[in-house]
Amino acid sequence: CSSIQFLQTIPGKSLLGHVFTSMNITDLSNCSVQCVIRWNICASYNIGSRLTGGVHVCELNKFDHVKFPDDLKEKPGFSYAAAKVSC
Repeated sequence: CSSIQFLQTIPGKSLLGHVFTSMNITDLSNCSVQCVIRWNICASYNIGSRLTGGVHVCELNKFDHVKFPDDLKEKPGFSYAAAKVSC
């Protein structure tokens, strides 16, 4: 595939039930980078608000809100972004 871009981040939302890996990051852009690295699996990500020491939670999802719209739920302190892959 030739390019991956992320749709606008949706604050206060998280895609629930589709996380395949979770990690702590210090730079918010690292979450999208981790999703790009795993482009064949990652369809979207949730990013949590800053934890102790400037660390954020990054959750990579196997699916997105288009495939599972009912799983995009309110989650204070989190934001959601879906990937758009062009092949």
